[in-house]
Amino acid sequence: MHANSIKVFLAAACLAGCVFVSACDSNKCLSCGEGDPCPDLSGEYYGNMKSLTDNCDTYDLVVGDHYLRILSQTSDENGDVALEAEEKDLRGIWGTLSGWLCNAEESSYPKSYPFLLQDTQTSEDGTSINYYMNGVFVVATEGDSSSYSYTATLTIRITDTDNNICTLLGSVDGTFN
Repeated sequence: MHANSIKVFLAAACLAGCVFVSACDSNKCLSCGEGDPCPDLSGEYYGNMKSLTDNCDTYDLVVGDHYLRILSQTSDENGDVALEAEEKDLRGIWGTLSGWLCNAEESSYPKSYPFLLQDTQTSEDGTSINYYMNGVFVVATEGDSSSYSYTATLTIRITDTDNNICTLLGSVDGTFN
């Protein structure tokens, strides 16, 4: 996906209910080019999920321990970076998310790298569950993965077979482990 497509993708995701990504605020996404590559953020991050909004009767957001594993980070010839991640809460692994990483706007450390991850699942009864996680990875010190952390908002939009929609919204802060 080209950088302009990522900009439209991030803007559309923000309109769909996501908040918090600086790339959405400015409607742009800086590519990770050769002269200014993004750091490899692959690895495991542990954090704490907090509930912000819950207007669902049947579903709930599991708060507390939260786990995010960046499974892969790939860059194309344009410097656009794709992410694959796995989410886990106290109940176990509940999804593999795909998305994008944008370059930091800061020229010195600490640097913030906006990201967006999403997934859609359909249950056996036809209920559609859309996951959107967006936020920033913060790299405090160049080349020191122990200084990596992230802050994100997780929006889960659930649509049942009668087109009833409910939303779960949470925030999570995590550190590289």
